[in-house]
Amino acid sequence: MWPTTEYKPRPAAHLINILRDTRAHHPNFVLFLGAGASVTSGVPSAGALVNEWRDKFRTCYDKQEIKIEDQPWHKNSEEYSRLFEILYDQQSQRREYIESKVKDAAPSWGYIYLVNLIKNNVFNTVFTTNFDDLLNEACYLFSSDLRPIVCAHDSSIQYVRITSKRPKIVKLHGDFLFDNIKNTMRELETLEENMKNKFRQFASEFGFIFLGYSGRDRSVMDVLGTLTRFDSNFPHGVYWCIRKGEEPSQTVKELTKNPKFTLIEVDGFDEFCAECHESLGLPLQKELQDPYGCLTNRLNSLLDRVRATDGAVKNVVIKADIQKLAHKLSALIEGKTDTTTESKPAQIQQRNVPLILLSQAAEQEGDYKKALDFAMSELHSNPSIKAVELAFRNAAKLNDKAQVFELVKFLDNTSSLFSEQPGLIFNMVVDLLINKQYEGAEKLLEVSYNLFGQPANRNEGYDLAYHWINSAQTKLHQGKILEPDLKVNLERIAKDNSNPYARFGAYIVLREEHKAIQQICQFAKLGNHTLESLIAWPIIDLLSASGKQELLEEVRKIAKR
Repeated sequence: MWPTTEYKPRPAAHLINILRDTRAHHPNFVLFLGAGASVTSGVPSAGALVNEWRDKFRTCYDKQEIKIEDQPWHKNSEEYSRLFEILYDQQSQRREYIESKVKDAAPSWGYIYLVNLIKNNVFNTVFTTNFDDLLNEACYLFSSDLRPIVCAHDSSIQYVRITSKRPKIVKLHGDFLFDNIKNTMRELETLEENMKNKFRQFASEFGFIFLGYSGRDRSVMDVLGTLTRFDSNFPHGVYWCIRKGEEPSQTVKELTKNPKFTLIEVDGFDEFCAECHESLGLPLQKELQDPYGCLTNRLNSLLDRVRATDGAVKNVVIKADIQKLAHKLSALIEGKTDTTTESKPAQIQQRNVPLILLSQAAEQEGDYKKALDFAMSELHSNPSIKAVELAFRNAAKLNDKAQVFELVKFLDNTSSLFSEQPGLIFNMVVDLLINKQYEGAEKLLEVSYNLFGQPANRNEGYDLAYHWINSAQTKLHQGKILEPDLKVNLERIAKDNSNPYARFGAYIVLREEHKAIQQICQFAKLGNHTLESLIAWPIIDLLSASGKQELLEEVRKIAKR
């Protein structure tokens, strides 16, 4: 049925069709990226940061009886900037905080596709309110010849030429590497003059596609609102992408009244870039099709750069390091290690093969034996949390009890792997429970508690609430009775209002089904995806038939809200 309201979105295919059928005239659009584009790359969303800051605000101000619920900006569009300014007084503190949040981020598949879209001239300019460096990093990682101009200063933007063929990344709110980032209400009130002028200049020549952007800061929206009033701007239109099921903000709804403004419904940043990439028939860049070949080419050209005109390397340090590298590569090609002339092809192959990827791919194909073998090979050559998780999950799927217990022993001996994120162990416990590996789950909980839960070596990242809940459900799945001490801990968790998940689990193992079902109302704000995954949790199997039915009905009600 054709959309009947002004702000009813059109499908992503509508916009992709336009990009595909006008390819001869690319680039017609400037891409505008917001924070939503970086979530799958490991950068927290604005909503996640607000939730974190609310807790910090309570910790800081509850003793003065200043309640966040009483603040006029609580749960409105100003909350992000107000909380950030209250908790971190100086601009340098805000910059350092942002830096800590983006330091471990890595470009997602969406950025990989976007790099290729830029390389193929679908887009040439990207405006962004993001502080991270993900797009620029992706250009260097996944393209050997794409070197964008990155502009994060108002003083330098005036020198960026609109006609330049070199890709351009314009950071409207600054870069986390500099103190000029904008986060507070005062800082976000207006764009600096040169940024505003450059925005106008691009708007007069191109259409704009907004992706992963909520439109909550006035600095951008005021300029956009003004520009859309003039027919001469946005000759190819404005396309504003929103995630399926999301309601556009009131400001965006107002803009939909403009005939040049169109709402587009997408699954997400990664998905839109993937679908666009496929529809345009673009092959993946060679850095992904032949990564080792690309590396070889880089090494070959690296040597050329230090040779003299007679072909010799003059600097003794460079010469020595090149020789070491050459000896290493020669040994690998011949199937030898540095310390022995014995041929070890399997060991050498592991060094050069993405075993984690192979394990994940085999698991997806249902070949759990192969997935386990790849994970174990990675574990022995390059121990990592991801390798342990894959090994546990696939051993459980194979019902390989001996391997599960061997992995528990491995974890006991390499506990430092999980010292920074011990809570990830509960993911493995759940994988074991899903596959009814109750003895393995019990042993893993015992070992992890000894490593991270004991008072003498307590690790705050190891949440004891989840330990007690998982211990209880493991026993109940086996038909065992809960010990009195364990019940006391569970009753304490059930009375704690700070964690709705933990209360939910505690109510179930305490056999208080009705309270558990009432508790899921607290999950409503987390979205349908969370509610759907809840049904698959192994703890749900402890509910009675009527309890499961009541739970399903409650989930459906929440999903409709």
